Amino acid sequence: SPATGTCVSETPDNCCVSDSECSDGIFCNGVETCVNGDCVAGVSQCENCLNEELYFALLDDIAVLGNAVTSSEERGHFWGGIVRLAAHDFMDFDQNAPQETIGGSDGCVDFAAADNAGLERVWCDDGCPIKDLYDTSYSFMSRADFWVAAANAAIKASSPTGLQLPFRWGRIDRELCPESSSRLPAPSGCSQIQSTFIDRMGLTWTDAAALMGAHTLGGGSLQNSGHQEIWMDTNAESAVFDKRFYEEIFRRSWFPRENTNAGTDWTWGGANREVESMMLHTDICLVFDIPDGDTQDCCTDASGNCRGFETQCPFADIVRSEAFGAVETFLGGGLNSNDNGPFYDGFSVAWEKATENGAADLSEFTKCCAANIDCDDGNTCNGIETCDLSSNKCLPGDPVTCPDNGLVCDGAEVCSPATGTCVSETPGNCCASDSECNDGNPCNGIETCNSLSLCVSGTPITCEDNGQTCDGAEICSPATGTC
Repeated sequence: SPATGTCVSETPDNCCVSDSECSDGIFCNGVETCVNGDCVAGVSQCENCLNEELYFALLDDIAVLGNAVTSSEERGHFWGGIVRLAAHDFMDFDQNAPQETIGGSDGCVDFAAADNAGLERVWCDDGCPIKDLYDTSYSFMSRADFWVAAANAAIKASSPTGLQLPFRWGRIDRELCPESSSRLPAPSGCSQIQSTFIDRMGLTWTDAAALMGAHTLGGGSLQNSGHQEIWMDTNAESAVFDKRFYEEIFRRSWFPRENTNAGTDWTWGGANREVESMMLHTDICLVFDIPDGDTQDCCTDASGNCRGFETQCPFADIVRSEAFGAVETFLGGGLNSNDNGPFYDGFSVAWEKATENGAADLSEFTKCCAANIDCDDGNTCNGIETCDLSSNKCLPGDPVTCPDNGLVCDGAEVCSPATGTCVSETPGNCCASDSECNDGNPCNGIETCNSLSLCVSGTPITCEDNGQTCDGAEICSPATGTC
């Protein structure tokens, strides 16, 4: 040290003397200890449980990965790929199948199937960021839970308001699911939405229309689905989770486009476009009454640039009224509205149903503990929480039950969170004697206390006219109770 000429350590604050200096205050990631002057991380005390802190850390980690992608086009594909992985996992649910092959979010996707092409670049052992994250930090979770949580993270990070989707954990992984890919919807038309989302998954047309809104993220490619380009009109929009998908259906003059290896999809014409946008039959049919398959000969807005397709596609408001109505609702007031609320509400409901289909005994977030005090929520009315030291999980207590005291006047008996004891809702309404009911005004009658301990109003004094106009009306004097 130049100041003293004596020897000092460069970073003395990095050393520890006792375990307490190393504690980060988070029990769930283990108890940190001091070993030879260095802080050593602990071992997780909740190896098989997921708590709120870990879940939100996962959301943040996924957001960091996605936001590190500087190209909006590639970032849109990153978000969309994660959501597609979770969706292709849950879209094989079949409520009519035997339990062992019922499917749903079970961490099982046939990556070799043509319908899943491209997902092998989302989940792989060589250079796939979310798989690396899972292996290094979240392998205590099932794949199924992680895929849903990662999709939740992608949607939260890409939505303007940070949409927080519902999540419960406890899904069980399957290793083999040969029937899975055959249940995925083909892009041929609304009959596929009917068979997959309605008949097999047990959802509604409103749910299906909401889930299709996820097409706002990312896009297709020739090497994967054979359908090239994004659903949005700019790469920047393809990285944002909002209601723009529904706006685009109404805003453009969509006409059929033939592809070499994937049949027909839809596009729109225009000069100075950043990208060539596309829609699938399963998108267009939510609003327009088009047939299934590749024989399409209409334009969604015949007054626009339809490149030779002069026939106007009829609306589907009669044949698919629920889907059509849902899309109109998700527009949030119109094409120029910024209200994503109706879409976010509808998507949250549909997403929860879809990701929990087939999963039994899902759990809310678990709180880890080392002692009973770690579990105390400060409300004695819901019972005394305790710590199960064999699993380091908090267990709920028995809620306080308040029996009725038989009196109507004081309302229901409830537990007071401040004391943990039972009190009446309106104790001031009861009486024990007539004197407690007296309001001091004899003119409105003599109040009495009845058998139910309720104050009863008396009969007001009526003053008869004395026949003289000179002295005005006769009234009762509150001081004497006389006229």
